[in-house]
Amino acid sequence: MKSRLKLTTTAVDKLRFPEGAVSKTGTPLAHFVFWDTELKGLGIRLSASSPTKTYLMQRRVKGGPQRNISIGRHGDPVLLPDGKLRSYPFGADDARTLAMTTLAQLRSGVDPVAEEQRKRKEAERQAEQDKALSTSLREVMTHYFEHHRVRNRPLRPKTKLDYRLFMERHFADWLDKPVAGITRGMCLDKITEVEKRSSVQMHKASVYLRLFLNHAAEMHADQKTGEYTILARQLRLSPIPALGATAM
Repeated sequence: MKSRLKLTTTAVDKLRFPEGAVSKTGTPLAHFVFWDTELKGLGIRLSASSPTKTYLMQRRVKGGPQRNISIGRHGDPVLLPDGKLRSYPFGADDARTLAMTTLAQLRSGVDPVAEEQRKRKEAERQAEQDKALSTSLREVMTHYFEHHRVRNRPLRPKTKLDYRLFMERHFADWLDKPVAGITRGMCLDKITEVEKRSSVQMHKASVYLRLFLNHAAEMHADQKTGEYTILARQLRLSPIPALGATAM
């Protein structure tokens, strides 16, 4: 069966996966590509296990590797800029237009695959950043209670209760606010406020607050670089008044 033809929407509609298609070693093929006779590198990939037909562009990046870039699926609906569906689906003419754009990128040295990977990583980084910036003090406490270990054992229920009741008594107005917004100045003001009621409670407030702020920073630290997504390093490490060893 011929594997090259002029790719038109009508022609692609009629294409079927070649029965008995095998590789050079005789292994049954999972995919088969029909290549366009007019635009080098443009093809339509058919699947042996489904009716899906996917347009692709196979060319080399200038000064770089060869890429197989999926362009779109034949027959998929097309969304117009106004939010409405186009009256006819994605076809060969759409694929040819996109293939020309992709070819121009490749010839200029732009690697669409690497660029897509970069954008995906940036989106993931931004999502993690947004998550970190929205994490509340209450969520930090919950995470600490669930994951912190003392001598490889979880915190005792009594310890968790002590933490929770103390924080709810003295930091109630902070619990549902993003922990990333807590500044050193706010910490000093809060500790001073607690001190007016009790010097003993002030010490405990200092210990507990630093404990949870440290945990918040570690929750969202970059595992590869060690950089902290939230809370300045000086806030985490510089002691605030009356800090002592953390409670068990």
